[in-house]
Amino acid sequence: APIIERGRTWRSVYLPDGLWHPFEGGEPLKGGQVHKVQWTLDAVPVFVKDGSVIPMCDVMQSTAEYAHSPITFQCFGKSAKGIFIEDDGNTFDYEDGFYNEWRLKVDEGKFVAQPVELGFDSPRKNFNLLYDGKTEAVSLSIS
Repeated sequence: APIIERGRTWRSVYLPDGLWHPFEGGEPLKGGQVHKVQWTLDAVPVFVKDGSVIPMCDVMQSTAEYAHSPITFQCFGKSAKGIFIEDDGNTFDYEDGFYNEWRLKVDEGKFVAQPVELGFDSPRKNFNLLYDGKTEAVSLSIS
């Protein structure tokens, strides 16, 4: 929902049914209605549906940096579900099953990652959960 008119800092945004969280933080908005939202010129209003988990990592210059960058699973809402898929980021080996897929679940801050497919030997060891404004280390393991 970008603001594209010169000098304007707000716009009307319709959000579908459900509860929607401003990505950058703030109070969630009720869906099924139009909201007047304000943003600075250098920002884009982005909303995430309640119950979502989004994998995030730091900005990098190349996918070569990706394998050793920590991943933070950002939770929107008190409970959330999502999927995390990882591969080498450089080849098409995922087409031959060389990837990992995890079902993610967060319930009141408790993180669970259930493996669906384990075909890739990931070098990554650093995972975090961002829940209710706090970040803590979590793990993806089959044990």
